[in-house]
Amino acid sequence: MDKINLGNGIQGSGDSGLVGGGKINANYIALVEAMLGQTIWSNAASENLDLSTLNTTNKTSLKAAINELLERTRLIDDSLTTSAFKTWSVDKIKNYILLNAGGSGGGVSAVTTEEFTIVAPSGNIGGYNDGDVVAVGTAHIDILEKILRDGEPMSFTMPTGSVNSTKAQSYLYEIGEVLTMNIGHSFNQNDAGAFLSVQYRKGGVVIANPVSYNVTIGSATQVVDALINYDAGSGTLVNAVGEVFTNDIVAGSIDTSNLNYAGQFPFFYGKSATKPTANQSLIDAGTKAVNGSLIKSANGTLTINFNASGEFVWFAIPNTAPNKSTYYKTALDTGALTNLFDVPVRVGVNSPETTPLWNNEEYDFYIAKGIGNHTINIEIRN
Repeated sequence: MDKINLGNGIQGSGDSGLVGGGKINANYIALVEAMLGQTIWSNAASENLDLSTLNTTNKTSLKAAINELLERTRLIDDSLTTSAFKTWSVDKIKNYILLNAGGSGGGVSAVTTEEFTIVAPSGNIGGYNDGDVVAVGTAHIDILEKILRDGEPMSFTMPTGSVNSTKAQSYLYEIGEVLTMNIGHSFNQNDAGAFLSVQYRKGGVVIANPVSYNVTIGSATQVVDALINYDAGSGTLVNAVGEVFTNDIVAGSIDTSNLNYAGQFPFFYGKSATKPTANQSLIDAGTKAVNGSLIKSANGTLTINFNASGEFVWFAIPNTAPNKSTYYKTALDTGALTNLFDVPVRVGVNSPETTPLWNNEEYDFYIAKGIGNHTINIEIRN
């Protein structure tokens, strides 16, 4: 397009009227041809602009045509039943296929009737990769969802681990007892990397040799645990629409839950043909209240079958246990403990083993006032 030469301000220094007008005409011809692809004034001195060659429906003006093109870029419209330019949303398409497919009363098959291969020049179409094969019998709705929708995110399962021992954890071992145990662990890798190493600990201190390890029971709780180390995870997971997720588990460690060991002093009981005296001999000859490898606690209700007929009965509890105040045999035989037993006598005694587990612990001895028949369980309550 040519610019009109206006000169330098002196009359006659620029383009003449004929030359300037020629430039204006030529510029209009070039502008219309560029905008409408139409050559004007080739055969006539006067000519209307022809918008009929526009591909838009609305040809009333360039502005109207441009607005129509803009509207066409808004592609989603679920209200339409037909359109050359727009489409439905994914949900609308899915519902339409469900409504019209096979088992829902429509006349088309709900599944593929032949195998075909996905061609995706850009590498993938939704969840399909170039070259994926869709098998015969694949539901159309599954294909559509894989193409149009993102799948559910996939997550990786962290490893788990625990410490174990050949001696069960408990607070009811006898004080002074030595537990000899083998300590081990379990490790479930899940999606993490492989097991690397383990440290066994008691009270936070590393156990050098977990085989035949000794724990001497006291009243304070002793904690055994493990620190299990594992490597980073690897590999990928693929969801239902083919999205690939990379394992994000980094190398780390599991601080396991604890095994807790603690103990108490046991209680003792027995019977005698004559009224006994509270002393070490009663402990040595009496019965220690146990439950398998554990003792029965003296802190709550004591349940004892003295298996006594016409005999004196007795029991002894550590002085750290609550005092006992009532008894119960049946609904008709219950009451204050002083109805059956003398006021307790406190005596320092040792455990009855040849090598005592504990020494000179004070025990309260409850000795029956007289002989009696006690052949069923009697509850001695706080």
